[in-house]
Amino acid sequence: MYAVIKADGRQFRVKEGDEIQVGRVAGKTGDKLEFGVSLISGKKMILGNSEEGAKCRVEASIEKHGKDSKIIVFKYKRRKNYKKKRGHRQQFSILKINKINA
Repeated sequence: MYAVIKADGRQFRVKEGDEIQVGRVAGKTGDKLEFGVSLISGKKMILGNSEEGAKCRVEASIEKHGKDSKIIVFKYKRRKNYKKKRGHRQQFSILKINKINA
């Protein structure tokens, strides 16, 4: 059985035991989160906006927080003596899917 959830403005296809990387979420390591589902597939398909799907939830816990590798943003205009260099490290959280309640 798998579910499609919406987290961090993106959709993820998850099963129990999966780990997903999303943008940083508020909370400490070990905290529990709940997500509504868009779709659950098992013996039959359940859509999240249906009467049955509105009751379905996906439980997850925060495994760890971290930062991605550095991305360099370099702006340059030729013959104008214009150069700008910026770096950015995106923060993320890794979530472990504990249970799919269908």
